[in-house]
Amino acid sequence: MENKIGILRQNIAMCCKTVREFDNEKAAYYASKANEIQTIKGLQNILTDAEMYILDHKIKTAKHPALRNGSEGSYYSQTVRPY
Repeated sequence: MENKIGILRQNIAMCCKTVREFDNEKAAYYASKANEIQTIKGLQNILTDAEMYILDHKIKTAKHPALRNGSEGSYYSQTVRPY
């Protein structure tokens, strides 16, 4: 049980390191929440939030965003991955 909590805290720390590159306040928020929460479920929720925040940032700042509206069969979508 303690091992799982340690792994979750380590993963949150890695996410915070990534988030800190583009949003210091949000990284500090996730780190403080991880220190407050003692349950596995709570830490999993914080980790999920941090991971989704990173993915959301990547989607918003992609140089070549994925095409939408029926473009799944296009040459571009078959050959280029934006991330």
